[in-house]
Amino acid sequence: MKLFDITHFYACESGGVKTYLDKKHQYLLENSDTEHVMLLPSDKDKVENGKKYFIKSPLIPFWKPYRLLIEKRKILHIIEAEQPDIVEVGSPYLLPKWICKHSKKHGYKTVGFFHANVEESIKSILKSNSKQISHLIRRYIRREYKDFDIVIAPSQYMKSYLKGIGIENTYTVYLGTDTENFSPDRKDPDFRKKYNIPENKTLLIYTGRLSSDKNIFELVQIFKKLDSMFPEKYHLIIAGSGPDEEKLKEELQENTTFLGYIKDRNKLSTIYSSCDIFITPSKAETFGLAIIEAQAAGLPVVAFNTASLPEVAVNPNLLAEDVTEFIRNIIHAEKLLKTPYRYFISNTIKEKFSWNKTFQNLLEVYNNVLRNSKKPAFI
Repeated sequence: MKLFDITHFYACESGGVKTYLDKKHQYLLENSDTEHVMLLPSDKDKVENGKKYFIKSPLIPFWKPYRLLIEKRKILHIIEAEQPDIVEVGSPYLLPKWICKHSKKHGYKTVGFFHANVEESIKSILKSNSKQISHLIRRYIRREYKDFDIVIAPSQYMKSYLKGIGIENTYTVYLGTDTENFSPDRKDPDFRKKYNIPENKTLLIYTGRLSSDKNIFELVQIFKKLDSMFPEKYHLIIAGSGPDEEKLKEELQENTTFLGYIKDRNKLSTIYSSCDIFITPSKAETFGLAIIEAQAAGLPVVAFNTASLPEVAVNPNLLAEDVTEFIRNIIHAEKLLKTPYRYFISNTIKEKFSWNKTFQNLLEVYNNVLRNSKKPAFI
């Protein structure tokens, strides 16, 4: 089988989709005879390792560092040359319906992986809860995804959402985490000293894209309120990059350390393990890969009780309905920092979410698609 992945959501400083594709490529290389080809956007045309194609593409406005694949002639030329059995589309813009349209002519099956909560992300960027905007976005998604042979959702929440707007051929495959790398054992005893953080402070950490679609400015509100209630008790670590990074730095100048985008997964694991509590203000997660990684490193997670988060949070009592409860849950989470509980969190995640399990399930989906089976046996 030859599998061909194409997505807008891949950049040097990007998150979950890049991790998913890189891990999938590694898994297929080591555990399968499946040939894996990727077509990705970049600032220039290039080919890496023979099977990773990059096409020069413009940046997506308001969504840096992502780029928009618009050179359809080049895309089609590469598909014709590679002759894949399956094309998996990992982004919702411009590509889905077009890829499906060409499938019969070029003899490939189509898989849509719904990585992005398009509706909530766009509403967050527009700062609007308009029902009309929701209706237009849902109509667009239905038009783009209805012709796929199968649509994969990374959570039951997203599967229900897609079925609710008329996408019936939808199945859930959870993402995973590197269960060997992310562990409570990777704590750096000199971490606080490196960043001049007092030993008596509780270390909160957020990792992810620094942009409004992640509801990032509510994090500012939360931390400022927490810091005013308990001066010099908490310190916030922010690891990530994005279009709103400079605005965040202006807003959060006290008791905050910005680490930038962490490319090295070993370093990221050490950072997680050296902190106390993971917090995220996001209300549009389709899965929550950073949340899984933080918990694999033993951190309790404080987040909002929305989207996919109830499916991936080990302790549902730390999920909040509003900002007041969010702050209260941070205070409560401090009681859960003892070593045995950190290992309980980590072991729970490792039992439920692993990349091996993810890709074993995906291979079964792909094989069923090729056999025209209506439903994978494991679902």
